[in-house]
Amino acid sequence: MKISSASYTSIAQDYNNAMQWMKSIGVTLGSGRTGHYQKVIEYWKDQYKIASDEQAQKSLPEFVNSMCEISSFVDIYKRLKCEPVSELTGIKEKLQKGVNGTAFS
Repeated sequence: MKISSASYTSIAQDYNNAMQWMKSIGVTLGSGRTGHYQKVIEYWKDQYKIASDEQAQKSLPEFVNSMCEISSFVDIYKRLKCEPVSELTGIKEKLQKGVNGTAFS
């Protein structure tokens, strides 16, 4: 049985695509929550190869939280990216609330 996986680089690209899509439907992204997740994935997509065990353990809670949130935003994007913007009014409002939330669940 093959377990599917994605590289951190591809996850970072998917997240960037999701953020661009949200902007394109009118969601205003600030530097808060979504920006924080962007910084985390951009840092760790390469850093994981050379990070010390201590550094990795210290960052684990923030990393896991960020990856879960990134996954949620990417899933929404992948499922709705082909829908007409006119059909996404309710989703846009919910996404706007979501991107303004706190960085840590």
